[in-house]
Amino acid sequence: MARTLSDGDSSPGRAVSNAQPKRRARGLKRQREILAAAEQVFAKVGYQDANTNLIADQANCSPGTLYQFFQNKEQIAETIANDYARELQAIQQAITEPSRYKTIEDAVDEVIDGNLKFLRTAPAFGVLLHATHLGSPVRGTGPVLAHTIAERIAALLKRHGPALSEADAYFHAEVCVRVFGGMLPLLQHANARIRRRVAHETKELAKRYLGPIVHGR
Repeated sequence: MARTLSDGDSSPGRAVSNAQPKRRARGLKRQREILAAAEQVFAKVGYQDANTNLIADQANCSPGTLYQFFQNKEQIAETIANDYARELQAIQQAITEPSRYKTIEDAVDEVIDGNLKFLRTAPAFGVLLHATHLGSPVRGTGPVLAHTIAERIAALLKRHGPALSEADAYFHAEVCVRVFGGMLPLLQHANARIRRRVAHETKELAKRYLGPIVHGR
């Protein structure tokens, strides 16, 4: 049973302290609901056409409740973008471990599948990555992520193609990152059949590009 003042505890401070964790938990839950709603709104209508009223409606809360946690749409987008960046960096660290794969073809399959798994849980990733109306903290996320991912893919290429120079490995990795980025709208397409087809074609493209480079043909 929860401790209350009527249980013989005459200290109001204890009652307040017991209530604080519950309020914090409710607040965190509401924040998560607002962020999840914002992801759906951004994915559906784009960043420019999204607004706090649409996000509040999607989250089943009032605009006033939303403003208790976030000042504006940009702060919501920045929070989501930063979350995406942390999640994607953790995923990339795991799936681009050079010693994990026997062949570059195996690496292509698993690296692309790992990124596609992330995209399924990040519906607004493509929108926020390419939005030109966002503030500098969010706009800076894309280039930083691209550079970090390219570095890890370059290390993977060097593992399977030791004759490659550092500069060439990074160049080819950057090409792959940019091609994958260009495919994002199709890879996050609402139609599952199209997503599967694009994923297959993206893998084939990467294998045909990287195979001769790594194997020196």
